[in-house]
Amino acid sequence: MLGQYDNAIYAQYHKIMAWLGTWPADMNALLECSMEIGQMNFKVMSILDAGETTKYGHPTPTQVNVKATEGKCILISGHDLKDLYNLLGADGRHRRQRLYSWRNAAGSRLSGAA
Repeated sequence: MLGQYDNAIYAQYHKIMAWLGTWPADMNALLECSMEIGQMNFKVMSILDAGETTKYGHPTPTQVNVKATEGKCILISGHDLKDLYNLLGADGRHRRQRLYSWRNAAGSRLSGAA
């Protein structure tokens, strides 16, 4: 994700999926597995955050116009910043568009976008 990798996460994911494929019935073991999945998710989110802040900088609260205006818009979650950046960069029009993300409630501007 954005140049961030942790092979241990891939190994852990495959181990969990293989174990779940055995159709375990022990509730305590399933609960333990659920906790392990939650810890893995936390690591993945940390990697995503590191990748985004390295590439786009730390989000900062920004005053934005919240009034309805005529025209089209794209609503993007914080997990899609790279896809949005690539999409808008593909047609060369991104320099005239302001990009805000719900990653920060007030919005944050992507560096490299005007």
